[in-house]
Formats: sequence, structure tokens, C-alpha cells
Amino acid sequence: MKAAQEAQRIKKVIFFIIIPLVLVAGGAVKIVKVQQGYEQGIARDVQKIKKFYQDGFSVPSREKIETQNGIVKMAQEKVSSIVSYSCVSPVEIPETVTEKGVYFKERLYLVQKQLLAFAKTNNAVIPETVGFDDRLPTDEEVALMFTRLALVDETVRAMIDSGVKDVSVVKFIEAKRVRDAQEDEMPCVAVSAQVELTCSAAVLKRVLYEIGNLNPFVIIDTIRVTRSKEQLAVQTVLTRLLYKEKA
Repeated sequence: MKAAQEAQRIKKVIFFIIIPLVLVAGGAVKIVKVQQGYEQGIARDVQKIKKFYQDGFSVPSREKIETQNGIVKMAQEKVSSIVSYSCVSPVEIPETVTEKGVYFKERLYLVQKQLLAFAKTNNAVIPETVGFDDRLPTDEEVALMFTRLALVDETVRAMIDSGVKDVSVVKFIEAKRVRDAQEDEMPCVAVSAQVELTCSAAVLKRVLYEIGNLNPFVIIDTIRVTRSKEQLAVQTVLTRLLYKEKA
């Protein structure tokens, strides 16, 4: 009887004390392993951070961040200044205008009429359409068309003012996005026109001077001069930059 009671007591000890201790010990081993994994991960991260410092890396301070932001702001202001100096902005269309293409055609008619009258007053001959066709431009093309119109109006007037009596050709060249020395796209497109005229050498010098003084400025991309009897036959490509954000 006593033996049976002693066996029962041992079973209770095993159940209530030994087994829980084994489970706790097993859990403790798992916790230790997890902790060791975390410690190893932390050690690896520390080594990575040390490597950054060895490579010259340093965590930026607030002062450094503010300094760099100031440099970026100055660069942005310089870019804006260069763009405003070298490029023309798109013509602002009145908010009341619903048909931008029609609005351009109206302005084109007036400028052509005034330019032809100016040429006639100065005994000069110019193309009646000054390079434009009868097509109605889309809303997206209007800014480009207005830039072409201003380019032709100002340069042809400068030529006539300089003494040119014969402008035989005005032909537009497809507008292209301007790229920098690294071939990256710039926020502007080149609006160009080919113009052919006949004049003397003295008149050509005045033409180049007057075009060089235009503001916004006009680029003389190319010029080819050949002699035609006592006059010079001149073929040139004139360009103005239109500001246009990159797509």
C-alpha cells in the first residue's frame, strides 16, 4: 500500500514539476537561439555601417541638408534665368478664346497684311504667304505657330530696314527638341525658318547686324552666300528657341 502511494506521489512530482521544467528549458533554448540570431543580424548591420564610414560616408546633419537645399535653389534660379534669357515663352491666349487655331489665323492675316504693306512702302518684294499655308493649326500647335510668325515678322522687317529689296523664299523647318552637350533634352524647342534673299555685300552686313540686335535674340544657324551678277544670293537658317517643358 505504501509502495503504491509512493509511486503515485512520484508521478505527481513528474507531472507538476519535472515536465514543466523540461518545457521551460526547451523554450529557453529556443529563445537563446532567436536572441543569437538577432545579435548576429545586429553585428552584420554594425559592420555595414562601419563600412559606410570607412568609405567616407557620414550621416548628413541639418546644417548640411540646409546648405545643399540652398545650392539646389540657386541652381534652379540660374536655370530659370537662362531659360528666360534664351527662350521665348508661349504666347498667352485670352481666356475668352475657344478656337485657338482660328484665333491664330486671324492674327496671321493681320501680320501678313501689315508686312506686305511695309515691304511695298520700302519697294521690297516678299512672299505673299511668308511661309504659312492654309491649314488650320491644332490647339497644341498654336504656340509653335505664333513663334514662327514672330520670327518671320521681326527678321523680314529687319532685312527690309537694312535695305533688302528681294526676299524670295521663306520656308519653315520642323521644330526639334534642343539637347545639351551630354545629349540630354532641354526644356525648349528650336523654331527655325529658311530664308533666301538677294542683296549687296554692304546690305548683308547691315542685315546681320540688325538680326544680331533682335530681342529675344535670333540664332543664325547657317548662312551660304553666292554671287549672282552684281548682287549676292543669300540662303540662311534663322532660329529662335521656344520654351517647352519636357514631356
